[in-house]
Amino acid sequence: MSVKIKISYEHDQELQEIISLIKPKIKRCSKADKQGKYKRAYIEVK
Repeated sequence: MSVKIKISYEHDQELQEIISLIKPKIKRCSKADKQGKYKRAYIEVK
C-alpha cells in the first residue's frame, strides 16, 4: 500500500522540513514547476 501526498509551499526550506520528518517512509518525491505564488511537491510514501 502507498499514499500520495500533495504539498504546497512558498520556500524550499518548508519542503525540506516536511521531507526530513517523513524521510524514512518516502518512496518517491518530485517537484512541480513553479506556478504562481505557491510551489508544489508530490510525495509517495510506503
